[in-house]
Amino acid sequence: MGAWYFAVAYAGYIRSAVRVILQNAKELSAKTIMTEVNLSIYHDNRIAEVFATLSIALINNKTGIVKYAGAGDLPMIFFDTSERKADFIMSNGLLLGFAENGDYEESTVKMDPGDSIYLYTDGIIEARDPLGNQLGKDYLLKMIELTPPHLDPIEFIKNRMNEFTSMKYEDDVSIIALKKNL
Repeated sequence: MGAWYFAVAYAGYIRSAVRVILQNAKELSAKTIMTEVNLSIYHDNRIAEVFATLSIALINNKTGIVKYAGAGDLPMIFFDTSERKADFIMSNGLLLGFAENGDYEESTVKMDPGDSIYLYTDGIIEARDPLGNQLGKDYLLKMIELTPPHLDPIEFIKNRMNEFTSMKYEDDVSIIALKKNL
């Protein structure tokens, strides 16, 4: 319970740092926002020894351009609906607060109508079946690719995960899917 409470407080701290940076930003860049959040955390002695992951995806709904940067996070997934193909968009940045320079980079993807991006927690890919086998990143990609176009992808993935795990989870599971509409 103590770890959960601390995690909630830390997430609030990160949200606050992002909000301040966005209010003062001259340009919107996932890399710049990530770098500034990292510096804020790195230089705050109260939380100097706490490290966290963070994914930032800036989405321009008009152009379909997504700018993505990550700090010690799992890769974002991009699903190209015309090819029915899902791929990882990797980030290379260090955990927030780990070093003054987190070496954050920004990846850019163009979403066409029907395309989607996915962000998820490690509880998804580390979920286990009754025999102890992990779901893994490749099976998550396969589930996304096999989602029938007329179904809600989150419901489809949830149902497949419940089948895979027999509804027994060892960790929290979260997934966010964002789809480009017409």
